[in-house]
Amino acid sequence: MSTPVWHRRHDGRVDGIPVAPPGTSPNGDVPGTDPGDLEATKPHRQRAIVRSQTAELLSSLGDSVDAVVTRLRSAGVRGTPTNAEQCAVAVYLRAVMTSDNRVRSVSVGNTSVMIAPEQRWRRSVAVPLPPPVRQFIEAFDERRFPELVV
Repeated sequence: MSTPVWHRRHDGRVDGIPVAPPGTSPNGDVPGTDPGDLEATKPHRQRAIVRSQTAELLSSLGDSVDAVVTRLRSAGVRGTPTNAEQCAVAVYLRAVMTSDNRVRSVSVGNTSVMIAPEQRWRRSVAVPLPPPVRQFIEAFDERRFPELVV
């Protein structure tokens, strides 16, 4: 009895069965973006994904202090100045991110956001604040936006 031999053809098939191209998951996505992908379950990969998603979320607040104020005001966000866990940006991020089971808590400093992950990662993820958000936090801490203060 002979052992089956797998033959890869140039059309992306092995013995007539379609296979994913190298560097992609079975559904054709980049590794780490498919929840079932083993690479996505590695802690360092999870940290990188959360860091990237948080940076994108922070950038989406706006490209100026006025844009950040408008975005937070329209979302109904109110916070406590000089409080890393209760400032307006922290309240906004927590509302958006804590539904993600990878995130335990969010704390906003003067230059970065610290995300405390679920137990499995252990180390917090630091994400630098974009300049408009950093400038907003400075002004918010000086109580320049009373409509956003609790």
